[in-house]
Amino acid sequence: MLSNHLLIGLGGTGGKILRSFRKMVYQQFRAEDPTGVNVRYLYVDSSDEMMGHNDPTWRILGQNVQLPKTSQLFISGLNLSQVLDSLGSYPGISPWLGSKDSFRSILTSANAANVVGGQKRRLGRFLFACLAHKYREQVQALVKEMETGGLGSCTFHVCTGLAGGTGSGSIVDAVAQLRDMFPGKQYKIMVYAFLPDKNPGPNRALANYHANGYAALMELNALSLGVYKPWDVTGIKKERLDIQDPINCCYLFTDENEDHNKVNIDRELPDIVSSFLYQKVIAIKDMSWDSLKRLETFENMDFRPEESPSGRNPERSRLFFSFGVKQIAYPEEEIREFLTYAFARQASLQLQFNRWSDGFGYMDEAVNQSFGEFVRAKETQQRWFLTDEHFCLSEGILPDEVKNKRWKPINAFWGDLIPNFKSHIQETMPKAERAWLDELSKLCEQAYTQNYRDLGVRKFYETKLGELKDHVREVRSRVEADLFQEWVNGTQSMFDISRLLGALIQSLEERLGTIDDKIARLKDNEVAAQGKVSANAQEYARLGALSITMGKHKNLLNAQGECMQQLYVYRTRLEGLAFTKRFVQSLIAEFNLLASEASRCSSMIAEALKEFTNDLNERCNDSGHVDLDKQVIRFYKPDAVKDFTRALILDRTEQQKQTGAVRSALTSLLGESQNFATFNTRVSRDKFITVLEGVCERNAIQAHNNHVAASAERSRILQVSIVERLYREYAGNPEALRGYVMSVVSRAKTYLCFNDAEVKRQGPGTMQGGFFHYLSVIVPEAPELQEFRQQLMQEFRNATPGAKDEVTSRGRSNEITLVSLRNLFPARFVQDAQFLKERYEQRILNDTTGQARMELHTEGDGTQFPPMFIENVDPKKYMAYLMLGKAMGVLQSLEDPDTGVTSIYLIAKDKRGRELDPLPLGKDFATIIDDASLTAYDGLVSQLNPLLETEYLHKSKREELINRLDEQLAEIKAERKNPLDKIYKSYVAAAQFAESLLAPKQ
Repeated sequence: MLSNHLLIGLGGTGGKILRSFRKMVYQQFRAEDPTGVNVRYLYVDSSDEMMGHNDPTWRILGQNVQLPKTSQLFISGLNLSQVLDSLGSYPGISPWLGSKDSFRSILTSANAANVVGGQKRRLGRFLFACLAHKYREQVQALVKEMETGGLGSCTFHVCTGLAGGTGSGSIVDAVAQLRDMFPGKQYKIMVYAFLPDKNPGPNRALANYHANGYAALMELNALSLGVYKPWDVTGIKKERLDIQDPINCCYLFTDENEDHNKVNIDRELPDIVSSFLYQKVIAIKDMSWDSLKRLETFENMDFRPEESPSGRNPERSRLFFSFGVKQIAYPEEEIREFLTYAFARQASLQLQFNRWSDGFGYMDEAVNQSFGEFVRAKETQQRWFLTDEHFCLSEGILPDEVKNKRWKPINAFWGDLIPNFKSHIQETMPKAERAWLDELSKLCEQAYTQNYRDLGVRKFYETKLGELKDHVREVRSRVEADLFQEWVNGTQSMFDISRLLGALIQSLEERLGTIDDKIARLKDNEVAAQGKVSANAQEYARLGALSITMGKHKNLLNAQGECMQQLYVYRTRLEGLAFTKRFVQSLIAEFNLLASEASRCSSMIAEALKEFTNDLNERCNDSGHVDLDKQVIRFYKPDAVKDFTRALILDRTEQQKQTGAVRSALTSLLGESQNFATFNTRVSRDKFITVLEGVCERNAIQAHNNHVAASAERSRILQVSIVERLYREYAGNPEALRGYVMSVVSRAKTYLCFNDAEVKRQGPGTMQGGFFHYLSVIVPEAPELQEFRQQLMQEFRNATPGAKDEVTSRGRSNEITLVSLRNLFPARFVQDAQFLKERYEQRILNDTTGQARMELHTEGDGTQFPPMFIENVDPKKYMAYLMLGKAMGVLQSLEDPDTGVTSIYLIAKDKRGRELDPLPLGKDFATIIDDASLTAYDGLVSQLNPLLETEYLHKSKREELINRLDEQLAEIKAERKNPLDKIYKSYVAAAQFAESLLAPKQ
């Protein structure tokens, strides 16, 4: 059955690791969920910077792998002051919060509550506690989702940084709540904690940055020991959580490995951690990696903590681990992305410019051509209904107008009508010849005012003005459909279309400028025609009987018909030109809108083109020189990749095919509305990039495979095994292979530097043994190169002494992974721990108000937690405890009955109050201090501290102890006489320190 894993990211560092892991999964599986394993996520943060639905940083190859809302928990935006004002209503917060006034100053400083955790750990815990119930609900839902129908078990991987406020402040409770919900051994909890970098970038580190790291380490150490039992921050249980085995192990890591090679915290480090997680969570399903299981379960290993030298109290957990990941990789994903972005760039160039060059492919410049002649061509204007006849509606525009068979052009209308009128007059009025012209005039006027297009000319154009928008939209749709289709079929580029529309608008503006002149000429023509009509009418009126007998009246009727036809054509066209003027004005405005849509589309493609170009330039841009210090050693030849890609780009047939597929995919998003407006509405920049990345990746892979199949001399650059690449390089040269493997293995170190002095320290308080180092070499199968693979594995076996194992991977064939692990060491072994301790102590020392301890620790002041380091005996402290021990009667001078020698003895008691055998310390205080026995010192301190918290907690009792200290000082002064005596002064300093231990608790 499938194993279950829940990856939890706390704070910004945790979120970046989850994001990197999600991208890695998508790169491998081309899906958000891996196959063969159940993985869920929960990202908890007080900043929603990386939680946005369209956050581009979660995008990988056209896919946004952002977490769903069920996997996000935003722990901010609350009215924290209101919570503080009514603490009694929050039983999960009130027991540990401390002074309300002190905490309120945390809220008000730099508006910390509204910004983020503010690098104040107690604020981070407060934010988490306010929504701890939501944390439990979301975790339980995610685990239930995985366990339903499968295994009733889960491994929790909790990732965080220890420098901030949110992740560092919530880590203890996040873990404690997990163990409270899932107490069984089948539920493993592993922490991955980033220690603060020593030299953070500008604006990264506030006053608590490094001190937070040490405070968090102290608390994780105490939690692991079972010494720190945090309160139930949900408030459901009105007590501390009594949990067993809160964590199985805690991996610590920094930005620097054991060889002191540093990596970028924001870019490289999340990838390194996620790579390690990928091997543990996903890759492990395809291999048998028993050593990892043994190391993380301490099989046959002593994992007891380091204890106090005398009291045997647990002080330093040894459940701290470190890891390192070193990979020899053929950068398959990067090469695939390089090909994809090269194809996407070509597709964008085709869409934008559509200029092909046999030497470059599609170019980033337009083809030189004139669009002015094109838009003025008669065939263009006729196809787009942009002729003068269409503008004045002499020819129809709307579909019903075009289909109307009675709809005739203006000249044809009058040219057909008037001859009919003449025939009608002669047939119906054979005896009334003198009325013929008057009747013709009446019929023409009636046709003009009432019958033209069934409305009359003026009424017709008035009506059509009301439908002007419909006519404008119809013309635009014809033009746009034509241009869009030419863009879709690859005939025109977006740049061409923008230029064409500009030329079209210019031509319309020119035509608009001529309309007034046309109107003036038509009016002159109308007057001239009216004059002829009047002259004919006068001549007709003077006709005599003889002229009529001779048929002269018919000649005048025909002449008048021609004049009337001209007159009414002019009069109709005058109305039509008035309409044309309004029509062209509206068309110009509409085409400006269309040009704006085209420009918007063009601008978006230009932005995407720039991004594709940048993405392309960022990949495979190295020199090909092998950098063995990098976490991923890239083993490939970038020039070969670029040559292969160039061959595909210059294949015009291939590029026409692939760009056509891109256009088809884009237009399929538009449905039936195939136009630029719909394109801009439905295809955002991110959507455009996503579509191109997805389509071009498929196109690139197919083109790659076709090219390899057609060109036997071409070596493939995708689906390449790293074993095959190593074989190509080192087959027949075992010495070179040996040198290469030894160089790689020597650099496979964990991302944690160690303090040799602490590692080698022996004596009281130390635990010998452990600190186990193991190297796992994960090599993919290579059935066709078995002999070389065996040779390769032998070189890995011989490369370094120490424990190692060989793991065969049946998954990622393009990489060999070396996982270096160290387990079972106390945090004091970590080199940076000493640095963090110094910064922690400095932060506290510089603060006289006690505020720093409240900001640094999730509860209390930190003194309640076990020491992270084995203390060296400080003479002043030792003397102070000796003086206190004497004041309490815990130290007594006793005579050895056998020898008669008098010495100072520690009268200790066990946990049940029974006296133990007196422990001899020395003949006097000076001898005891000179001996500086850590065991004796620890025995003394472990006896006195509990008494200070119980029997001597009351103010009066402590004042009594101070009086007894003063008495001891008086005795020493009387004995030493001189107040400048060094021994007397050492007693004075010790008494002052002892008095500080007796100061009232806040």
